[in-house]
Amino acid sequence: MAWQSPYAQPAEQVSYMGDATATDNAELTLAIEATSRSVDRACDRQFGLLDAPQIPTDDFATTDGLVVETVGPQSDTVLAACFSSPLNALANGSVWTSLIVPTSSAVVPGGREGSIKVTAKFGWPDVPPTIKLATMIQASRLYARRHAIRRDG
Repeated sequence: MAWQSPYAQPAEQVSYMGDATATDNAELTLAIEATSRSVDRACDRQFGLLDAPQIPTDDFATTDGLVVETVGPQSDTVLAACFSSPLNALANGSVWTSLIVPTSSAVVPGGREGSIKVTAKFGWPDVPPTIKLATMIQASRLYARRHAIRRDG
């Protein structure tokens, strides 16, 4: 899934609205895209997976390919022991938002910005159902406003 993907598809939106006359896929897509970005802003995050291997974000749902390194002047050092946090995030339908490095670790990251490099498959494995529903509700409203009959006077 590409980043900033829509959280619903035109066919899903038509079915949700129960409006068989809503056939303009371009307009439905625009309403869905606008609403998806509004949901992103309201939640202060995006829902989906990234194609890029490394970006500055903190949402991840898998440890496949996870590499945490300290960045040094000569070379980078892999941190072998770190834990995804919060521990119960996936069980609660969320994602991990931080890494914990135990104080017993042989390598401890420095406190300066840029001293850690995290490579992972960032993002959410699926768009949460509540996000999809919120997107379809708002997209229905945008679509309906566009097609509302105006009567002046």
